[in-house]
Amino acid sequence: MAGIEAFIQAGNELLKFTGPEYRNGALSDVDSLVNMTARMAVWDPSLYTLGSIKNSGKLSTLSNEELKIKLIEWESYYSNLLDWGDFYVERGHKYFDYLEANSINRNLSAGERFNIEMSEFKGSNEDLLRERSFENILSNRVVHHSFMLGFYQQGEILLEDIIDKCGSYD
Repeated sequence: MAGIEAFIQAGNELLKFTGPEYRNGALSDVDSLVNMTARMAVWDPSLYTLGSIKNSGKLSTLSNEELKIKLIEWESYYSNLLDWGDFYVERGHKYFDYLEANSINRNLSAGERFNIEMSEFKGSNEDLLRERSFENILSNRVVHHSFMLGFYQQGEILLEDIIDKCGSYD
Protein backbone atom coordinates (compact mmCIF):
# COMPACT_ATOMS: atom_id res chain seq x y z
CA MET A 1 0.00 0.00 0.00
CA ALA A 2 3.07 2.18 0.13
CA GLY A 3 2.79 2.55 -3.67
CA ILE A 4 -0.70 4.01 -3.37
CA GLU A 5 0.40 6.36 -0.61
CA ALA A 6 3.37 7.51 -2.75
CA PHE A 7 0.99 8.13 -5.67
CA ILE A 8 -1.36 10.18 -3.50
CA GLN A 9 1.55 12.23 -2.17
CA ALA A 10 2.96 12.86 -5.68
CA GLY A 11 -0.48 13.69 -7.08
CA ASN A 12 -1.25 16.12 -4.30
CA GLU A 13 2.14 17.79 -4.74
CA LEU A 14 1.45 18.31 -8.45
CA LEU A 15 -2.06 19.60 -7.73
CA LYS A 16 -0.60 22.32 -5.49
CA PHE A 17 0.97 23.80 -8.62
CA THR A 18 -1.73 23.34 -11.29
CA GLY A 19 -3.40 26.38 -12.75
CA PRO A 20 -3.19 28.79 -15.67
CA GLU A 21 -0.62 30.96 -13.89
CA TYR A 22 1.95 28.21 -13.32
CA ARG A 23 5.47 29.46 -14.12
CA ASN A 24 8.09 27.01 -15.37
CA GLY A 25 10.62 26.17 -12.70
CA ALA A 26 8.24 26.66 -9.77
CA LEU A 27 8.23 22.88 -9.25
CA SER A 28 11.60 21.32 -9.97
CA ASP A 29 10.71 17.62 -10.07
CA VAL A 30 7.66 17.60 -12.36
CA ASP A 31 8.88 14.67 -14.48
CA SER A 32 9.52 12.40 -11.49
CA LEU A 33 6.20 13.35 -9.87
CA VAL A 34 4.23 12.73 -13.08
CA ASN A 35 6.13 9.45 -13.47
CA MET A 36 5.06 8.46 -9.95
CA THR A 37 1.41 9.16 -10.82
CA ALA A 38 1.66 6.83 -13.82
CA ARG A 39 1.89 3.86 -11.45
CA MET A 40 -0.82 1.65 -10.04
CA ALA A 41 -0.75 -0.62 -7.02
CA VAL A 42 -3.41 -3.30 -7.05
CA TRP A 43 -3.85 -5.49 -3.98
CA ASP A 44 -5.30 -8.88 -4.82
CA PRO A 45 -5.53 -11.22 -1.86
CA SER A 46 -6.66 -14.66 -2.94
CA LEU A 47 -9.93 -16.41 -2.21
CA TYR A 48 -8.20 -19.77 -2.67
CA THR A 49 -8.26 -20.76 1.01
CA LEU A 50 -11.91 -19.80 1.51
CA GLY A 51 -12.83 -21.63 -1.71
CA SER A 52 -11.01 -24.73 -0.47
CA ILE A 53 -12.81 -24.59 2.89
CA LYS A 54 -16.21 -24.15 1.20
CA ASN A 55 -15.60 -26.90 -1.37
CA SER A 56 -14.50 -29.34 1.33
CA GLY A 57 -17.72 -28.75 3.27
CA LYS A 58 -15.70 -27.76 6.34
CA LEU A 59 -17.24 -24.27 6.57
CA SER A 60 -20.49 -25.74 7.84
CA THR A 61 -18.60 -27.83 10.43
CA LEU A 62 -16.79 -24.86 11.96
CA SER A 63 -17.97 -24.40 15.52
CA ASN A 64 -16.69 -20.83 15.77
CA GLU A 65 -19.72 -18.85 14.56
CA GLU A 66 -17.82 -15.55 14.57
CA LEU A 67 -15.21 -17.07 12.25
CA LYS A 68 -17.90 -18.41 9.91
CA ILE A 69 -19.51 -14.96 9.73
CA LYS A 70 -16.16 -13.28 9.08
CA LEU A 71 -15.33 -15.77 6.29
CA ILE A 72 -18.68 -15.13 4.62
CA GLU A 73 -18.17 -11.37 5.07
CA TRP A 74 -14.72 -11.69 3.48
CA GLU A 75 -16.16 -13.45 0.42
CA SER A 76 -18.54 -10.55 -0.20
CA TYR A 77 -15.82 -7.99 0.53
CA TYR A 78 -13.45 -9.72 -1.88
CA SER A 79 -16.06 -9.66 -4.64
CA ASN A 80 -16.47 -5.90 -4.15
CA LEU A 81 -12.69 -5.53 -4.05
CA LEU A 82 -12.40 -7.16 -7.47
CA ASP A 83 -15.14 -4.93 -8.92
CA TRP A 84 -13.57 -1.75 -7.55
CA GLY A 85 -10.14 -2.99 -8.65
CA ASP A 86 -11.42 -3.34 -12.24
CA PHE A 87 -12.79 0.22 -12.10
CA TYR A 88 -9.49 1.46 -10.65
CA VAL A 89 -7.47 -0.23 -13.43
CA GLU A 90 -9.85 1.04 -16.14
CA ARG A 91 -9.50 4.62 -14.89
CA GLY A 92 -5.74 4.09 -14.71
CA HIS A 93 -5.68 3.22 -18.40
CA LYS A 94 -7.48 6.48 -19.19
CA TYR A 95 -4.81 8.36 -17.27
CA PHE A 96 -2.04 6.49 -19.09
CA ASP A 97 -3.71 7.30 -22.43
CA TYR A 98 -3.93 10.96 -21.38
CA LEU A 99 -0.22 11.05 -20.54
CA GLU A 100 0.67 9.29 -23.77
CA ALA A 101 -1.21 11.92 -25.76
CA ASN A 102 -0.26 15.02 -23.76
CA SER A 103 3.07 14.55 -21.97
CA ILE A 104 6.61 14.11 -23.15
CA ASN A 105 6.75 10.48 -22.05
CA ARG A 106 10.39 10.03 -22.88
CA ASN A 107 11.29 12.60 -20.22
CA LEU A 108 9.31 10.70 -17.61
CA SER A 109 11.63 7.71 -18.00
CA ALA A 110 14.83 9.57 -18.86
CA GLY A 111 17.96 8.84 -16.90
CA GLU A 112 20.41 6.14 -16.06
CA ARG A 113 17.86 3.56 -14.90
CA PHE A 114 16.51 3.05 -18.41
CA ASN A 115 19.44 4.56 -20.31
CA ILE A 116 17.09 6.97 -22.11
CA GLU A 117 18.08 10.46 -23.19
CA MET A 118 15.78 13.46 -22.68
CA SER A 119 13.47 14.25 -25.58
CA GLU A 120 14.47 16.88 -28.09
CA PHE A 121 10.88 18.04 -28.57
CA LYS A 122 10.16 21.58 -27.38
CA GLY A 123 8.19 22.05 -24.23
CA SER A 124 8.19 20.13 -21.01
CA ASN A 125 5.87 18.21 -18.75
CA GLU A 126 5.50 21.40 -16.76
CA ASP A 127 3.10 22.46 -19.52
CA LEU A 128 0.66 19.88 -18.12
CA LEU A 129 0.33 21.92 -14.94
CA ARG A 130 -1.39 24.71 -16.90
CA GLU A 131 -3.98 22.35 -18.41
CA ARG A 132 -7.42 22.07 -16.83
CA SER A 133 -7.79 18.59 -18.33
CA PHE A 134 -4.61 17.44 -16.53
CA GLU A 135 -5.79 18.90 -13.24
CA ASN A 136 -9.17 17.18 -13.67
CA ILE A 137 -7.82 13.74 -14.57
CA LEU A 138 -5.11 13.91 -11.91
CA SER A 139 -7.49 15.00 -9.15
CA ASN A 140 -9.82 12.13 -10.12
CA ARG A 141 -6.89 9.70 -9.91
CA VAL A 142 -5.90 11.01 -6.46
CA VAL A 143 -9.49 10.51 -5.28
CA HIS A 144 -9.61 6.99 -6.77
CA HIS A 145 -6.29 6.09 -5.15
CA SER A 146 -7.45 7.48 -1.80
CA PHE A 147 -10.67 5.47 -2.02
CA MET A 148 -8.80 2.28 -2.95
CA LEU A 149 -6.29 2.80 -0.15
CA GLY A 150 -9.14 2.98 2.36
CA PHE A 151 -10.79 -0.07 0.81
CA TYR A 152 -7.54 -2.05 0.96
CA GLN A 153 -6.92 -1.00 4.56
CA GLN A 154 -10.43 -2.16 5.55
CA GLY A 155 -9.74 -5.47 3.81
CA GLU A 156 -6.52 -5.89 5.74
CA ILE A 157 -8.37 -5.29 9.00
CA LEU A 158 -10.97 -7.90 8.06
CA LEU A 159 -8.29 -10.45 7.17
CA GLU A 160 -6.42 -9.76 10.41
CA ASP A 161 -9.67 -10.32 12.32
CA ILE A 162 -10.18 -13.64 10.49
CA ILE A 163 -6.62 -14.68 11.35
CA ASP A 164 -7.17 -13.72 14.99
CA LYS A 165 -10.39 -15.76 15.10
CA CYS A 166 -8.56 -18.74 13.59
CA GLY A 167 -5.95 -18.45 16.34
CA SER A 168 -8.62 -18.28 19.05
CA TYR A 169 -10.39 -21.32 17.61
CA ASP A 170 -8.39 -23.74 19.77
